[in-house]
Amino acid sequence: MSEFKTRVARVLKQLRLERKMTQHAIAKELGISQQAYQDYENCKKRTLPKLEDFARLKWLYGVSYEYLIGETLVRRNHDIYENFKTAKNLNETLIKRLLEYENEMLELRNTINTLVSALKDMCDAPKRRKA
Repeated sequence: MSEFKTRVARVLKQLRLERKMTQHAIAKELGISQQAYQDYENCKKRTLPKLEDFARLKWLYGVSYEYLIGETLVRRNHDIYENFKTAKNLNETLIKRLLEYENEMLELRNTINTLVSALKDMCDAPKRRKA
């Protein structure tokens, strides 16, 4: 039994149990026999769900093909988009904060330069009075 078939079987069973559905109910949705669906979950035969069954399962469970075949932990492509959108928002927020930080550092540098100049002037003032 291949690792791929084992992953598919594990995911199919997990999704069915999460929805508290029977193998009979899923088989009926797919238009196949309960035995055929049971074989998918138990990897008893060399068959995998047909492409149209994968499409129906994807729709029934609301997951991506990649999730169905165990290639990703992200259940829906929508989740990928939401994760990307969140990362993009975080990135924009981070850039905004970095720019604010950079401006604060520039202001601080200007303040330090002003103070250093004032201290130099104070130190140079007694020398100028003696001359």
